[in-house]
Amino acid sequence: METIKKFYLQAFSPTSIASLVYFRILFGIIMLWEVLRYFGNGWIHTYYIKPQFNFTYHGFHWIKPLVPAGMYTVWILIGICSILIALGLFYRIACICFFFLFSYIFLLSKSHYLNHFYFVILISFIMIFINPHKSFSLDLRRGAVKESDTILNWELWLLKFQMGVVYFFGGIAKIDPDWISGVPLNRWINPQKFTPFIADILSHKLAPVFLSWSGLLLDLLVVPALLYKKTRPFALISLALFHISNHFLFKIGIFPWFSLGISFLFLASDFPLTFLEKIKKIQLKRPKLSRLKGASSLSQKQKSLAIGITFFILYNCLMPLRHRFYKGDTHWTELGHSYAWRMKLRDKKVFNPTFYFLDRDTGDKWEEKASNRLSKRQWRIMGGHPEMILSYVGFLKRNYAKRGRKNLRIRVKAYVSLNFRTKQRIIKKHYDLENLSDCTFCNPDWINPLKEDNKRSFKKAFNQL
Repeated sequence: METIKKFYLQAFSPTSIASLVYFRILFGIIMLWEVLRYFGNGWIHTYYIKPQFNFTYHGFHWIKPLVPAGMYTVWILIGICSILIALGLFYRIACICFFFLFSYIFLLSKSHYLNHFYFVILISFIMIFINPHKSFSLDLRRGAVKESDTILNWELWLLKFQMGVVYFFGGIAKIDPDWISGVPLNRWINPQKFTPFIADILSHKLAPVFLSWSGLLLDLLVVPALLYKKTRPFALISLALFHISNHFLFKIGIFPWFSLGISFLFLASDFPLTFLEKIKKIQLKRPKLSRLKGASSLSQKQKSLAIGITFFILYNCLMPLRHRFYKGDTHWTELGHSYAWRMKLRDKKVFNPTFYFLDRDTGDKWEEKASNRLSKRQWRIMGGHPEMILSYVGFLKRNYAKRGRKNLRIRVKAYVSLNFRTKQRIIKKHYDLENLSDCTFCNPDWINPLKEDNKRSFKKAFNQL
């Protein structure tokens, strides 16, 4: 108990604000870049306006896309909030608006789930409560805040913790037979996109295995290495190589640069000042941290904040473990796969699902391909996600009910190949789906289990090396 008390007293002790100012500017610039990418590539129309149907999240079915002008306005507002955050102008309001607007975009479509979007939401939530605008900001210039060259340790620690969670649980998830044998990366990497020299290296049969093990070891070891001063430079160099290679290998947008930028927060809290001093060869004003003392006890407000921080930490530690409460292979059922930092672990080759209908009142029978109403991206993702198949069945049922067909039996034929396995039927053949509801918090018996003789064991994985 005494150790916990000392930890929280240290968390509410002062440290330099410089690294938070750096991060505020970094966050604003990167998120503005993401907004420009969505406008430049036409993704706003493709992902949020064009689809006839959007796969919503459990409990958020009421969230719907706006009219086209409204969707573009939302993204413009996100861009404006990003600029305001970078400038430190109306910072608190900008962070709150950014968090809700970006969460709205995220919740619109489950078929566009991205780990780095979820990561941005968590980071923007933290930013609502921290104070990087108390130095080098327009809020300071207009007199909205009192200047301070220090912040409390927890403001910096929480950002570092959030980044550490991504690395640690990403590494834990990679302790998987498919990953250690290099199977997913063998699918993801396309050597033909590179120069002949790089292509020859990536084409080697051991290249996916080497990259898989490198990613696993880096994720598991990088946080301790960042926390230890002597190994920190090597950790940052490793992260730079890792994230830059990820950018070129997988084309995953802002995530590599955002993660690499946050990783510099593990340096001393005044590292931006040290960097500027070396560049400009001048002495900058900085707080004398050795003279600053933390509180000997926590106020009631600090105790309440400490409780909130504790719950936030528990949430981050428990969410990635919830797949343990579901039956079946997580890669196959997708239950517990999201919000768990299970990145690039599985590749699913999906064959266009077919839905079979029987009108019990008239005896009419017909079938419909998923591609009849969904975009290629949508049906390819849906076909490998049983819960999304169930959501689409509900949409079809409501759609046909409007035409007078209210007593339908709906079945589906959906084949999936997981990580180069033989294709298998993911939904049981004779299972009627029309009366099932979304099954996020249960273990559905309508999903075919991944065949035991088709699973990879750790022994088989090592034998393949």
